[in-house]
Amino acid sequence: MKSIIFTFLCICLFFNKVNGQFTPPELIFDGIQPEWTYLSEDTTFIQSPEDPFSSPFWGRHIVDFLSDDDYLYLLELVISQTPYGGLEGCLLHKLDVSTGKPEWIYHSTSYVGNKYREYYQSGSMSWYGDNMIRLVGDKSIDTIMANSTGLFNFHTRPVEKIIDVSNGALMSEKYSNLKVEESYNVIPNRSNVMTLGNGDVVHSSYNLSVKNGKKIKAIEVREVDDITLDIDSLKYFRTEHITAIDENDSDAFSPYWRKLNKDTLLVISPVADTSSGWILGDVKLIWLDISKKENVSVIKELNVTNELEHPDGAFNSSVLLFTKDNNIFITQQVEDTLSIITQYYAWLAWYDHDGVKLAKVRKNLNNAGEPYHQHKFIGVLDGVAYVLARHEKTVDILAWHPNDDKMEVLNQIGLENEDVLVRLRIGEPQFLPDNKLFVGLNGTVKNDNDKNSGFNYYYKFDLKDLGIITKTEKIAEDSFFKIMPNPSSGIFKIEFGAAFSGELRIINSVGQSVWDDNVNNEKSIQINLYNQKPGIYFLYGKNIDLEKKFKTRILLVK
Repeated sequence: MKSIIFTFLCICLFFNKVNGQFTPPELIFDGIQPEWTYLSEDTTFIQSPEDPFSSPFWGRHIVDFLSDDDYLYLLELVISQTPYGGLEGCLLHKLDVSTGKPEWIYHSTSYVGNKYREYYQSGSMSWYGDNMIRLVGDKSIDTIMANSTGLFNFHTRPVEKIIDVSNGALMSEKYSNLKVEESYNVIPNRSNVMTLGNGDVVHSSYNLSVKNGKKIKAIEVREVDDITLDIDSLKYFRTEHITAIDENDSDAFSPYWRKLNKDTLLVISPVADTSSGWILGDVKLIWLDISKKENVSVIKELNVTNELEHPDGAFNSSVLLFTKDNNIFITQQVEDTLSIITQYYAWLAWYDHDGVKLAKVRKNLNNAGEPYHQHKFIGVLDGVAYVLARHEKTVDILAWHPNDDKMEVLNQIGLENEDVLVRLRIGEPQFLPDNKLFVGLNGTVKNDNDKNSGFNYYYKFDLKDLGIITKTEKIAEDSFFKIMPNPSSGIFKIEFGAAFSGELRIINSVGQSVWDDNVNNEKSIQINLYNQKPGIYFLYGKNIDLEKKFKTRILLVK
């Protein structure tokens, strides 16, 4: 298992290094259309002679967001183009929420091989004073670790940068002269500098040690002095019981951690003794109080081992942890060991911030009975969790209600020209003001040199177009019109709050019109879609004076 995972990471990095294309193709949507499109490009890109196929577009990973009413601040990590792998630095984009146009891009990408790399994660960005953004992260010390068995490891030191929101200028930069003995690499959660709610800075890192003949995968949280960014080498919190395995090592059993809120760090700790095979024995959620950096402590633990599906699967992925809107999600891609044919699928569990389980999906499949290959959690609105799930090159929008063991497919993001892609992946989504959704799509194509070439597009969608209707919108719609019943078998009635004259049109989830009519001074109208397939449909209407437009979702079931 160790060799398989290590080989996989090497292959990923190799293909990232030869990924490159100077003219990424436009992605053409089938059905739902975005309100704007933004292509991430590093205008300060420098071609490396060691990597002739790279470009200003590839190797991007969204790690953090900030937003206000008018702008979105998007922090991307940039994968290194050198043979050493790792991370080259970051790009910070300020985008106009209404248009998607960049106001400025802060570049921290030096393209100088294995020197001066920077690493950031979720929680790295915060507002600072008036009109400033604070970035805290790790900055590498010039060379690769001499004793490293891999290609990706670097000694690090905490770094802080202050960015002027108005123009993207770097106002100050400071970093510690005291190196952190632990290293980081391209695998998530290896090292992270975080800002707490009160402005204090802590450094959390993943560390390997040996105790009683077994390797211990531990998470350490250290105090970082806010003035000098020097680490107090004596004051830290260590969770030695996180993951214990024998002489073998596998990142499938690595601990992960996320900030749940400003004062709480959440850790998922898988434990396995590989002397008896690659089987997880215990998985715990651990809440750490980080409100006082000098006194980090365990709040509570929750054993979630019973959530595991097929724990004996030889090719199961890591148990992943996500936090959104003070909610907790864990998921794992597993091998179905009971199937004659090798199959993989994902299970997902949802908890509130206190660890109360809200729902569990044992096997998440699309409407065709096919397993999803990737999940991204958007967030929670009005008590409903929303998820983006990808099968091959199609993305479904899913609604997950408490106590439900199956998610509802609301709509689908499809591409007319998906054949130009070798593969498609979903970036981190984010709810935006005014009932909008921000989402990134990472595409890979073959360039002119027949090499895999990657790029990131970012989009803004209207929640209604995706089938996500909030309570406030539902109340506003109900005062103007009602659909009864909804869901229905296809025969339903529209009742208007006042006599309505104008156009009505119903389209299916891929944008095709299935019914339309012009009505005159009607207070209700009956519609028959019984012969249409079950699924999500959308009703569009506008009155004759063009003073009132509306759109809502219709669900047909059989």
